[in-house]
Amino acid sequence: MARAVDFYDEVNPKTGQRKRRWSTVKHNFYRVQHHNYIARFRRYLERHGRKKQKIDQVDDYVFDMFEKARGNALSVHDIDLRRWALKKAMDESLHNFTASHHWLLTFKHKHNIVSRKVTKVVTKRATQSKETIKTSADLFIADVRKRLPNYEKSEVINTDQSGIELEIRSTRTLSYKGEKITVGAVRSTNANTHSYTVQPAITLDGNLLSPIYLCLKEPTGRISENIRSHLFKTSNVIVTCSSSGKLTTSLVEYWRDQVLLPSIGQRKQFLLISDCWGGQTYGKGLYDHIPGCTRLEIPRSTTSQIQPLDVFFNRQMKVIPRRIYDRVMLDELDINMSDRNNIIRLTSLNHNQLLSERFRRMIQYAWYASGYTDTHPGPFETVADVCFSLDVATCVVPTCDAGPFICCSWCRKALCFTHFFLSYHFH
Repeated sequence: MARAVDFYDEVNPKTGQRKRRWSTVKHNFYRVQHHNYIARFRRYLERHGRKKQKIDQVDDYVFDMFEKARGNALSVHDIDLRRWALKKAMDESLHNFTASHHWLLTFKHKHNIVSRKVTKVVTKRATQSKETIKTSADLFIADVRKRLPNYEKSEVINTDQSGIELEIRSTRTLSYKGEKITVGAVRSTNANTHSYTVQPAITLDGNLLSPIYLCLKEPTGRISENIRSHLFKTSNVIVTCSSSGKLTTSLVEYWRDQVLLPSIGQRKQFLLISDCWGGQTYGKGLYDHIPGCTRLEIPRSTTSQIQPLDVFFNRQMKVIPRRIYDRVMLDELDINMSDRNNIIRLTSLNHNQLLSERFRRMIQYAWYASGYTDTHPGPFETVADVCFSLDVATCVVPTCDAGPFICCSWCRKALCFTHFFLSYHFH
């Protein structure tokens, strides 16, 4: 409107008259069909815009304030949205605006805002350092991307430790609409808080390295020879232990020698990306003497944003274990999933299923979602899509009439719990 008025009002300095004919104005501003439009435009501009424009400015201002508050993890309520709206309306001379209940509902629906329970509490210092964290994450991503042309995709590796509860429970369930408390049962609250550790490693080309590292929780911090001789034997799991079920520097050294180096095979060089956990930081020198190894340490507090395993893969890695624990509880099976051999069996079967070619794009997506590549791997299937989208009524084993539990990612056979877990369906 301002450009149309200025164009129409422009004066020839020599004659003191308008420079342009009305036909020229209509040609340049085809939606301005009559002289009256110019007069109306002038009134709108004198009032600092139309009512709708002012309401839009109120909307933008309130949403900016909301984003700023939530960016600092501050609590916001309906009364705050109305207060900000009324303040901006007063600044815009929008005197009839009341920030009504209808306006509030429309605003929240438009911006997808709902009331949520606070599930995590952080300090003000943590929110203030958010920009610093983002900057360090961006710089790290830029550094890695600059190095990638020097490596084959199979030579770029991300590894991370992931704690798994001795009894994994589902966080969601079908239940009755409207119930105030939805309860989930576990066999042992102790098993629900204590965990063991697995350490997977994935490559930029979408492969999961094998074997996988498993650290059990043992009160004495060691497994006796008698117990070790009776452990479940499998080719794709390297088993160790600690008193806490977590890794130490010496256990990382053991992982390096028994898992990482055998996994990389004949690679002359590789780029290892791992977090800044104290047991393996630069000062430990764990990777200094490996020929061709370059280790980059993910900056502190950025792993949830830029570590591929944390960004996507680790959640997928827990899908099968969670389904197995649920089935044991639901069918009241006499199986102790906290037993060493069952943990090893579960880790082995889970890792074996994830080694399937069907999950290559899923792993590649973890790198894409973390920002290391610009190329989306294309449509991919998650673990739930591949293993738990079942359309058959019974297990494929001829002598078994039990319902199917899982569809194998390798052979695509629908198997019951017994023939998958207890019979150890391994490829």
